Amino acid sequence: MRSCYEEGKRYAETLFFDYHRQHNLGIKVARILNTYGSRIHPSGGRVVSNFIVQALKR
Repeated sequence: MRSCYEEGKRYAETLFFDYHRQHNLGIKVARILNTYGSRIHPSGGRVVSNFIVQALKR
């Protein structure tokens, strides 16, 4: 399931860079990682969720 999300991010980033090349406009790409929110599954294998789960088990 995560692969669709990751491919979507790569696709969007490619579109931004293509737009930049065609129109000579400045762009900024922020690659946000290791975030946590209410919809993150506790056993999803992410660093932040693993840390929080381990801390709560102590």
